[in-house]
Amino acid sequence: MRRKPFIRAVSIAITAILAVSVLFGCSGQSMKEQERTSFLFDTIISIKLRCDNDAESVLDDVFSLCEHYNSLFDRYDPESDIYRINHSEGLPCEVNPETAEMLSAALDYSRLSGGRYDISCGSVTILWDFTSDVPLLPDPSALESALETVGFENVIIDGCTVTVPQGTELDPGGIAKGFIADKAADFIRSAGVESAVINLGGNVCVVGDKDGQPFKVGIQSPFESGSIGYVSVTDCSVVTAGSYQRCFELDGTLYHHILDLTDGMPSRSGVASVTIISRSSAQADALATACFIMGVEDGMTLIDSLEGVEAIFVTEDGEVCMTDGARAVTALY
Repeated sequence: MRRKPFIRAVSIAITAILAVSVLFGCSGQSMKEQERTSFLFDTIISIKLRCDNDAESVLDDVFSLCEHYNSLFDRYDPESDIYRINHSEGLPCEVNPETAEMLSAALDYSRLSGGRYDISCGSVTILWDFTSDVPLLPDPSALESALETVGFENVIIDGCTVTVPQGTELDPGGIAKGFIADKAADFIRSAGVESAVINLGGNVCVVGDKDGQPFKVGIQSPFESGSIGYVSVTDCSVVTAGSYQRCFELDGTLYHHILDLTDGMPSRSGVASVTIISRSSAQADALATACFIMGVEDGMTLIDSLEGVEAIFVTEDGEVCMTDGARAVTALY
């Protein structure tokens, strides 16, 4: 599968960022705001620091950190750890400790979700191209063969050595941005910055608060441009998985990128989007995908079993379902 065309990816990413950042407009100027954007992880990323001092050096360092993780996790880069694992032909592969850490977290969430989110789905996801001007469905026989390679329980991590069966490919897309957002937030805090907004293509992590008040993070409508409302959060991550994010229509049917690994086709759980609120952006990232596939009832059951995690489901019929904790911090338009 070819990589995303740059222009199309930029357009999608700018839309996602504007849906969030419009709610971050400055109501007061007690702190200076410095913001920088870049194109990484096949999307536009934006980091805004709010502090009393010049933050240019901090922005330099945090963007270098993001570039470092991009070099490790880019499954299409022959020098990345993920590429080397996917082309190791079943042999053990030595990786960076941070790659092993990310993959260990991915396996934890794969187990927690019973495989609804599964880091080992790369041979399936690579068969889909959601950016082509002439979209096509995967060949059924190729899809059937790819599904046989999926199984997170077959991924072995021993220290910094990762082993996957021949034919199995890892796809970090459902957790990598969350993992990186967490690392960026940790770095920003360690640099003495107490207020920041990290937006990795719509995966939002806020550090601290805004002049003593929570940040307001917009929730994108899955049906039209604009937001359905916002959540008020402090030191938290807000991550949405939606059928509108990467998709195409063919013969009157919408095909989106959140795949049900029982058949390799786009999930038909009746959910249009899921937004997860969590202290951990990696957790929010993986759970958003899992809960989208699980549907409202099973997804709610999973979220209710976890401490400090909240969810907002929007169904294909437009109904909004929220956990009690999410309801307490959400304002709908």
